Amino acid sequence: MNLNTLNEFRHAMYGSFERAADALFNTVDALSSETGAQSFPELSLSPFFQRQWPSLYEAFEDGNIHAEHLREVFVQFVPHRPWETRRSVLTLAQVRRAMPTLMMQLGTPARPPQPRGKAPGRAMGFHPQPASRHPVIRKTSKKEKKRKTAASIGV
Repeated sequence: MNLNTLNEFRHAMYGSFERAADALFNTVDALSSETGAQSFPELSLSPFFQRQWPSLYEAFEDGNIHAEHLREVFVQFVPHRPWETRRSVLTLAQVRRAMPTLMMQLGTPARPPQPRGKAPGRAMGFHPQPASRHPVIRKTSKKEKKRKTAASIGV
């Protein structure tokens, strides 16, 4: 397969991710290279995953994949054997056979994660006012409650 074709495939696949596209695409790369990973922290150890493992949760929680567009991308780019006919719906075996070759030959179109660093903190010269204090309300003891009820009854 031509590298330009592979590059077009990866960009078309990236285009089917609607939200959290970068993290989802890094996840696809990590899944294609780390088949033995059994948890998100293990998956994040893949050299193809450029983020930290909590972003996997964010990708699956916030991400959205346009399934019909992704299906069309696979139909367009998956190579067929000479005896196979081009169909609009691929078999699972065809997709499974093509994925490792397609994913491992190119880099990712996803942008690298932004470094976060330290928070800027308060502005120079800003002095917050002390918090207002409120009186403490204490719970009355059982003995005082008995005295109050006895005094109100007149015993």
